[in-house]
Amino acid sequence: MKTITFGLGGFLLVLLLWGGGAVYVRMIRTDLPPATLERLYPLPHQVVAAAAELPWLEVLHQAWLSTCRVLLGFCAAAVVALPLGCGIGRLRAVAEGLEPVNDFLRYLPVAGFSSLTIFLFGTGDIGAVLVVFLGTVFHLVVATADAVRRVPTAYVDLGRTMAYGAVHRLRRIILPAAAPTVFDNLRIAVGWAWSYVTLAEIMGIQGGLGHAIEVSRRYIRTDQVLLWITIIGLLGLLSDQVMRALGRRWFRWAT
Repeated sequence: MKTITFGLGGFLLVLLLWGGGAVYVRMIRTDLPPATLERLYPLPHQVVAAAAELPWLEVLHQAWLSTCRVLLGFCAAAVVALPLGCGIGRLRAVAEGLEPVNDFLRYLPVAGFSSLTIFLFGTGDIGAVLVVFLGTVFHLVVATADAVRRVPTAYVDLGRTMAYGAVHRLRRIILPAAAPTVFDNLRIAVGWAWSYVTLAEIMGIQGGLGHAIEVSRRYIRTDQVLLWITIIGLLGLLSDQVMRALGRRWFRWAT
């Protein structure tokens, strides 16, 4: 109950800062008429009114598009990054061959990936999923490799003492010890995925919440822009809470 109270208090503080900031900017911007200021700097109640104007079947459709793109891109990144990160973390030859390449790729700008995928694959779902994949996979490889490397040496030595082979040590000792940290990294990567899918949709991918933000921006509907951003934030929060619940269920021994 206390957690819920503090959480609601945090949201209330955000609303107060938002409302106060909007009122302050309206007061100091004397170069624009009041009607324009209301459109550019909406108060929270104007965003609520904008939500009532929008057809919610369309809102659900856009949210579903973005959610599917996030899930597909994130799952593809996890399927590639987890085994690759384990290999880099435990095998010197794999690390020497692939880690420098991965480190180079993870510093490439995701905005550049977005433009390139649109050129190559068009403005459909494939481009958005690919942007999410490219934006998360290289960072997940590094995080997974670090988690595997940080498994205490004593655990590995215990496996050798028990005459475990390399595969058996990996399956019975290294992976269970690294799993909670790897899962936490996956939870963080879901947040990256939401940011990258929004970026791709804003830059030209058709449909989705990011595309809706761009359309609203063109018509100077700041209230709708803030509404779409709020929906993305709520979906991201829901994703995080689901991952937290799964982590507590699967790794009770690590909490």
